Amino acid sequence: VVQAQQSYTIYPIPQEQVKASGKASFTPTVSVVAEDGIDSYTCNRLSQILEDHGLKAQFGQQPAAGTAVVYLGLNGSKGQADRKASALKLKRQVFSQPKYDRHAVSLTSTGGKAQLVVLGEHTDAGFYGLATLEQMLDMGTQNLPCATFYDYADVQSRGVIEGYYGVPYSKEVTADLFRFMARYKLNRLHLHLTDDQGWRFEVKRYPLLTQVGSKRAQTVIGHNTGIYDGTPYGGYYTQSECREIVEYAKKRYINVMPEIDMPGHMLGALAASPELGCHKDHYDVWQIWGVSEDVLCVGNPKTVEFVQGVLEEL
Repeated sequence: VVQAQQSYTIYPIPQEQVKASGKASFTPTVSVVAEDGIDSYTCNRLSQILEDHGLKAQFGQQPAAGTAVVYLGLNGSKGQADRKASALKLKRQVFSQPKYDRHAVSLTSTGGKAQLVVLGEHTDAGFYGLATLEQMLDMGTQNLPCATFYDYADVQSRGVIEGYYGVPYSKEVTADLFRFMARYKLNRLHLHLTDDQGWRFEVKRYPLLTQVGSKRAQTVIGHNTGIYDGTPYGGYYTQSECREIVEYAKKRYINVMPEIDMPGHMLGALAASPELGCHKDHYDVWQIWGVSEDVLCVGNPKTVEFVQGVLEEL
């Protein structure tokens, strides 16, 4: 990571930040020239970033006179953004690194007005480059220091693990989480949907999973202190809500990876269908933390049928 002559504090820290002379300002309306290889998700992301900072995107084949301009494009495409990168003599070595989501972002000034070039190896790399712009604009929209950023990810999967041991987030909170992830170039959400403390998504052929398995009578206070709060807890995502979450994530280049633990972490399921267990005829959703020794009976044909049904609906 090269951070000499740093003008901005950007996270994750770019592989290289190069300070340039001059300052640039964004006009209230910003012309956007997007090459054909840039998809609608990336264009919409740029529009949202500009809107969040009091600016309006105006898309076109050529920039409008008197406006700041953003060029979105792909390395080697020979489109407008690619040609601008060549004119600015941006270094192309970043695109030959054996890494992931390689991109360059360069802010220069033309008569004091901002000219921004975002160049990615593909459209999702350009999408991640916009996270750099978002954080630049957090400093303001006027008299921003000119600079160029070269960045890539060392790993392909960069994400967050979320376990709903208490109750699941609302769709609104989950949307905020996705916005946070896009801001920091994260692209995986590992969603832990089942556990001993509750079952958290709808399976229509097994309604007791949510009617019974998603609820617990109370929760231990602290780490298994033996003292309980006496408050019932429950909640789950409907299939419709799951689809909405996945669609919202897709627009931010985030892959949702659902996790269903088995044969353990299954007291939510066993409370709903005790016949799937190994020893008991009654189970309760766990009110303490940790992992129960009660598991699905893998030798039971009904268990195999249950697992197949859950996975088919998922």
